[in-house]
Amino acid sequence: MQRHEIRVSVGYLIVAVGLGLVTFGIVPLVMLLSRRNWPKIVDDEGLTLGDGTRIRWTACTHVAKVPGATQLVFGGTTVPFPTFSIRRGKAILGDIRQRLGLPPQ
Repeated sequence: MQRHEIRVSVGYLIVAVGLGLVTFGIVPLVMLLSRRNWPKIVDDEGLTLGDGTRIRWTACTHVAKVPGATQLVFGGTTVPFPTFSIRRGKAILGDIRQRLGLPPQ
């Protein structure tokens, strides 16, 4: 698997700006803080979260599809992967599923 640096999609940015105008910046601040639990870097060994926590693929115990995201469960840590909020989200999720030995979605 190649190394992926996770970036938000254009749609995510448009929603953040739109909600920022309506809520005087409160909602985009919450959106920004919630990204700390998202993957920041995905590579062969595992992933690095937005807060700097490094998690190895061997620790993955479960993958669940929930509305709007896929959840990667690593023991007591659940990492959301909101496919449509991430640039190239479907392709990166496909790489993750392949690395974990799961069938493509």
